[in-house]
Amino acid sequence: MKITEQQYEAAKANYNLFEEKSHTENIELSKAQLDQAKAAYDIVQNSLNNMSVMSPLNGTISAKNIKAGEFISNATVAFVIIDDSSYTIDINVSEDTIGKVHAGDTAKVYINSIL
Repeated sequence: MKITEQQYEAAKANYNLFEEKSHTENIELSKAQLDQAKAAYDIVQNSLNNMSVMSPLNGTISAKNIKAGEFISNATVAFVIIDDSSYTIDINVSEDTIGKVHAGDTAKVYINSIL
C-alpha cells in the first residue's frame, strides 16, 4: 500500500513539474504515469477496504496474535478461538447431593473469570 502511494505521489510530483516547465509530450507522458499510478493505488485501496477475517467455526476469541495494519502470511495464527458451544467440567458433589445428580442433567455454571 505504501509503495503504490509513494508511486502515486512521485508521479503526481513529476506531472506537476513537467506541467510547469516541459513540452507537451512530457506532460502527456507524466499524465499517463499519474493515471496509471492512481489506478494501481485505487485497486490496492479497494482491496484493503474489502478485507475481512472469517472463522470456520463459532466461538469466542481467546487470543489475538496480530495488530491492525500488520502483514501476515497464511501460516500465521491470527486468532485463537474457543468453541463455546459446550464445555466439559469436573465438579465436586457432596455426598448428600450425589443421589440427585444423574448423567445428562443440565446445570448452570457461573465462572467469575476465565483468564
